[in-house]
Amino acid sequence: MQAVGVMVRRVRCLQVEGRPRFARRRSRFALFAALVCASAWALPSTANAQNGAPVIDAFTSYSIAGDLWGFTGHVTDENPAGCTLILSGAPLAGPALVEVQPNGSFTAILQILAAGTVWADATDAGGLQAEPVGTIVGY
Repeated sequence: MQAVGVMVRRVRCLQVEGRPRFARRRSRFALFAALVCASAWALPSTANAQNGAPVIDAFTSYSIAGDLWGFTGHVTDENPAGCTLILSGAPLAGPALVEVQPNGSFTAILQILAAGTVWADATDAGGLQAEPVGTIVGY
C-alpha cells in the first residue's frame, strides 16, 4: 500500500489506494482542510496539460543500392523514445514501424517498390500526433 500526503493547515491529508484519508487533529480549520484535501485529490491530473504533440523536425532519404533506401530523421517531444514512428507510402510494401532513440533520432533501411513519397508520422505516448512529413524516393 502506498500513501501520498500533503499538509493543509495542520491537518494531514493522505491518499491511500486512490482515496483521500484524513489524520484527525483538533483544529477549527479541520473541516475546511478536509474539504480542500478531498477537492485536491478529485482534480484531474495536470501532467498531460504540458504534453505537446511531437514534431518531426528532420526527415531525409538516400539511395543505398538498387531498391534499398535509407531514411533518417529526428522527432522532438517531451519523451521521444516513447513515440511510435511509422513510415508509409506507395513506394513501400507496407507501413514500417521505426524505433525512435531517446535523443529523438531514427534510422531505417527499407526496400522501395516504386518512385514516390514516403511519409513519416509520429504519435507520442499521450496519443498526440505529429504533422506527417514526406520525402521523395526512387528518382
